[in-house]
Amino acid sequence: MGYGTTLTPLLLIMGYNPLQIVPAILLSELITGLSAAFFHHKFKNSNFKIGNPDLKLAIVMAGCSIFGVLAAVFIALNLPVFYVKLYIGLLVFSMGVLILVTLNCKYKFSWGKIVSIGLLVAFNK
Repeated sequence: MGYGTTLTPLLLIMGYNPLQIVPAILLSELITGLSAAFFHHKFKNSNFKIGNPDLKLAIVMAGCSIFGVLAAVFIALNLPVFYVKLYIGLLVFSMGVLILVTLNCKYKFSWGKIVSIGLLVAFNK
C-alpha cells in the first residue's frame, strides 16, 4: 500500500535515524497486515481455511517476509547509516520509475514470481 515507502523518506528528511524508523514501520505494518488479513477473511475477500489456495499464498508470502526482514536487519545493523539512507533513497526513486514504466502491464501468476517478489519486498521493508 506504500505506507513504509512514503513514511520512511519523510521521517529521514525530518532527521530520524533509519535504525529508529525501520523497527517502528515493521511493527506497524505487522499489526495492519494481520488486521487486514482478518478483515479480508471476515468479509470473504479471501479464504484462509486449510487447503485453500489463499492460505497457501499467505504462508509463502509470510515465509518470504520473515526471511527477507531478518536479512535486511542484519545488513542494516552492519552498514554505516549513510549507505542505509542512500539505499532507501535509490529504492524510492527506482520504485517510482518502475511504477510509471509498468503502469498498464498485465502479468500471469507464477510461484517463482511470487517468491521472488516476496523476498525482494520483504528485504526492502
